[in-house]
This record gives sequence, C-alpha cells and structure tokens, in this order.
Amino acid sequence: MLTFAVQQFAGTHKRPPANLQELVSAKLISAVPAAPAGMRYEIDAKNRQVRLVK
Repeated sequence: MLTFAVQQFAGTHKRPPANLQELVSAKLISAVPAAPAGMRYEIDAKNRQVRLVK
C-alpha cells in the first residue's frame, strides 16, 4: 500500500516524496500508519519503495 502510493506520487510529481506525510497531503493515503514497535518506515527514493527498518 505505501510502496504503491510512493510510486504514484513519484509518477505524478516526477520525484519521490520527502516523507510519508506528503502522501497524506497528496491524498494518496488517509493517514500514515503506525509502524510496528521498535521499527520505522523509510522511503527508498532510488527504488521508490517503503521499507520497515529498526
């Protein structure tokens, strides 16, 4: 879901989002989901993916 939204954003804006909040502002997602405990979301701008990292 997040990776798809990042790809949509990048296709429209010709750049990856700076952060997940930009996806909310662009109305691609309704809210930034909470990451599992001890983890955080990270945008891989080169591959246009979202990863969970510690």
